[in-house]
Amino acid sequence: FGVNYAIDNNNKPAPKVERATLLRVAKDQYETAVALKKRGRDIPAYRLFRKLMTNSPDRTIALHASRWAKSLESDFAFMARYRKDEAARQRNRVQEKDDSPWVLGQAFMQIDPHNFVMLKMEVTKENFESIKPIFESIVRSMRVDNPQEIDKHRKELIKAGDAVKGLITFARLKEVIRMWDSRGGKVDDPHAELWQRIVNEGEDVGWMRLVFTVRKDRILKREVMRDPKTKALIRDDKGQVVYRVFKTEDGVTGIGVDVQARILMGPRAVDTETRMFLSNDQSFESWGTRTTVRDRKVVQGSGQPQNPNIIRGGQPPAPKVKTQETTWLESGMRNHDQITIIREGPTAGNVKRFLYVKPKDGYLSQPALFLISPLLPRTGDNEYAFYSYYPNTGTISFRTVRCVGKGDGAFTIYSRPAPDQAEQISDYNQAGMLIKRSLSEGRDIIPTTRAELARIWKVELPKDTPNVQSVQPGNLPGNRVPR
Repeated sequence: FGVNYAIDNNNKPAPKVERATLLRVAKDQYETAVALKKRGRDIPAYRLFRKLMTNSPDRTIALHASRWAKSLESDFAFMARYRKDEAARQRNRVQEKDDSPWVLGQAFMQIDPHNFVMLKMEVTKENFESIKPIFESIVRSMRVDNPQEIDKHRKELIKAGDAVKGLITFARLKEVIRMWDSRGGKVDDPHAELWQRIVNEGEDVGWMRLVFTVRKDRILKREVMRDPKTKALIRDDKGQVVYRVFKTEDGVTGIGVDVQARILMGPRAVDTETRMFLSNDQSFESWGTRTTVRDRKVVQGSGQPQNPNIIRGGQPPAPKVKTQETTWLESGMRNHDQITIIREGPTAGNVKRFLYVKPKDGYLSQPALFLISPLLPRTGDNEYAFYSYYPNTGTISFRTVRCVGKGDGAFTIYSRPAPDQAEQISDYNQAGMLIKRSLSEGRDIIPTTRAELARIWKVELPKDTPNVQSVQPGNLPGNRVPR
């Protein structure tokens, strides 16, 4: 429908306001912010509290507003939501300097008989001529795919994923762990330990430790109930088959994946511990995750952020300092087709339970996600899709995986954990070992050794993965371990 432009010259000076009026406005704003907080509208409440901290002429109101703001800032999940909302507001806000005129550009596109999409550009008048061709180029490049074609393509990708998933047996997953086992040979109990650096624009900002084992776990099993005499299935009043759920005494053999990670984010450090298990028949999986956000502290002389609970090699423990910690917990279990997830936030009573039914086609377990890459066909350019649980969103997501072979056995995988998430690019060598994984915003995952990490961080790294199977879960922060 073409592109429309409009120029607005808004140069009105702000009127002067008397102190009495400012005091009355500050009081009204504070009462409004508290009411918004009580109604669960914490983001607009937080904005008002922040505004009152600096603008209120009443010091008492400013102090109370500061306390409210700090209590919200201690909730990492809230801050993640706030930053996302703030980014959306910034995109829709006219950026002006010195009240200079600005230009609004709009283009409309029909996406179906009843719906339109609007593309909008807001720019200062002095930058308009340089930005205009970029905006119009974007408008010309837009195209709308048919929803039926999108659905058809998704089903084709899921079908391709199912074909590959049929090859991901317990024996082959075990073989991958054996291939990564530094001891080598055909060991009956393969055990692989991988260490990785987390690098942001060339600077180390974290590390990961992954442990893959074949182990036994006591799990909940489900079996149908039958009449002792006739052996007929027992059904309830609605005609549904009744199942008996029990815990195995001797344990079930399966694949274990344990992850420990630390990522530095500004003045805070995010520590994550996860323990996962997948039974050998892949009918059962479980996981437990503990994510703790704590203040970063720099120990004098080390030059590196330190956790006071970590012992530095050859040196006494770091001095104990008072740090603020916030913890989120999550436990999940899939028993055949039923998926149960419990998440617990840092505030008292913030426990949520989610129930999902495993998708009929294309489902991939979490442990298998860590081991699937070396099992994908490496010839040509092949794309697959799976349904899998994505902890950053707490939902069963549509995950796409594209494997591109390089002809010599090496390959590159382009994966997207959810349709609205950034693509991850992972390069592997001929042996199926990761060379580098590129995430969004300039962050990379680079394989390393335990000794190199200890040298970089000047710490003694953990030897055992803490058992977090018993944790009960919460609203986890979005910036967690890449999966």
